[in-house]
Amino acid sequence: MTKHSWKLLRILCILGLCTGFINRTYGLGFALGAAGALLIYGRISLASDAWIYQQGAGRLQVFSGFLIDYTVMAGVLILAALKPEWFNIFAAAAGLGIIKITAVAELIFTGKGDVNER
Repeated sequence: MTKHSWKLLRILCILGLCTGFINRTYGLGFALGAAGALLIYGRISLASDAWIYQQGAGRLQVFSGFLIDYTVMAGVLILAALKPEWFNIFAAAAGLGIIKITAVAELIFTGKGDVNER
């Protein structure tokens, strides 16, 4: 992600957390989802660097990575579904998509991804 992407991500996260002023469960659900999304993003970043420098990854490494990602996503949504008094499941789902929302918003606002700023 570029420097602009990280700034946009911070702004969107702050806006998402501000929904907690409307209803506490919205803010907590969004925070749970965003934490899961950042955890997945960090794992993918580390794994992709390892894959590049190892000249490719085995099928088992790729499969286990996807399994971890989907387990984290499912865990976030299941926790939000089981504890509706603490977390809003729709806000958690929005938090899980915050990285994708940031990438799409950057493409819309800038017209293209700026690869040179990475």
